[in-house]
Amino acid sequence: MSSLIEISNKYYNDSLKLVKDNKVSAAINNLEKALKYYCRDIDTLNLMGLCKYKLCDFQGANFYWHKSLEYRPDNNRAQYYLDILEGEEFKEILEIYNEGIVNFNSGKYKESIQVMKDINKRNKEWIEPYIMLGLAYYNIKDYSCAKRYLEEGINKDIGNNKYLSWLLKIKNNKKSTSISNRRNIMAYATMGIAIIAMTIIAGGSYRKYNSTLNELDSYKNRTTVLESQLKESKSAYDKLVVDINSISSKKKENVESTESIANESEVFNKAIEKFKEENYSEAIKELTPLCNKGKDEIYVAEGTYYLAVSLEKTGDYEGAYKWYKRYIDKFKEKNYYDDSLYNCGLMMYSQGKVDESKEMLNKLVNEVPDSIFVNSRVSEILNN
Repeated sequence: MSSLIEISNKYYNDSLKLVKDNKVSAAINNLEKALKYYCRDIDTLNLMGLCKYKLCDFQGANFYWHKSLEYRPDNNRAQYYLDILEGEEFKEILEIYNEGIVNFNSGKYKESIQVMKDINKRNKEWIEPYIMLGLAYYNIKDYSCAKRYLEEGINKDIGNNKYLSWLLKIKNNKKSTSISNRRNIMAYATMGIAIIAMTIIAGGSYRKYNSTLNELDSYKNRTTVLESQLKESKSAYDKLVVDINSISSKKKENVESTESIANESEVFNKAIEKFKEENYSEAIKELTPLCNKGKDEIYVAEGTYYLAVSLEKTGDYEGAYKWYKRYIDKFKEKNYYDDSLYNCGLMMYSQGKVDESKEMLNKLVNEVPDSIFVNSRVSEILNN
């Protein structure tokens, strides 16, 4: 029987293909299933964020990328995405986007069309502006343009049932039915997301919807300034789109499991026996899941140190640095704190990474000055 992680990987790989085929909503449905089987997968969370971003659900994108960083704070592409999402340029783009939303919800459809067309010229990857244009044209009874823009939006998210229902209404040309800003229609609900997202991403407290609309009126005079900044932002967003195609379909085999260690003391003792026998590969095999999933701090802390040493012994210096660093950051009061600083400092120096080495050894001298590891070798490196 396939493991939960393998099932999750299958849903992820299917989702990746769906995104490449412009089936974003279908990909989101698959990614939701993937996360139900394994909720800590970094690639799945990041791809979900990208899908939400394409649909202008910036609040959703923000959530999934932050969740990804919780599970892997370092070397995570989510940080790059969040830097864009939380940057000043993006906030300003969101202001003009929301101006179009305000105009639409106020019945100013021609003004909304002008804003959304301006956004589409600079960013053709966002999907919602096409749908808004279609609905706005529908409300001013320009059914030909309404159909054209809705079809463009649907081509960017093939199979979106909500979009297809609006297109069908337009094709049937039910002129007696207007698409207004009532709460039960797609436009109002989706557009509300963007306004709420702006207040959350900008770091402000949640404000009532009407208050937000009033504040947005003050941004209307800034359109000219934003035009040049939108060009730069499009370049940044294009990089996000490229990342969808660059995410590897092959998942890392050595991922953290959601299961727990049955007998941590037994696993630890077995690993130490292998370590003493200088069978470092077997020690690594035992210690890795213990350090990732263990609950007992005694065994996790000790195991972290021995895992770092074992990796260093096998020549995996990058892996050793990761685990030495984890010990140093998490277990300052434990037995092997000065050992870890010393070992890591010398290891980094031997690899030619002098700055990183001195950082570790300075910490050793300053924080544990009485350690037996504060010796002539340390002084030689620091004074070099």
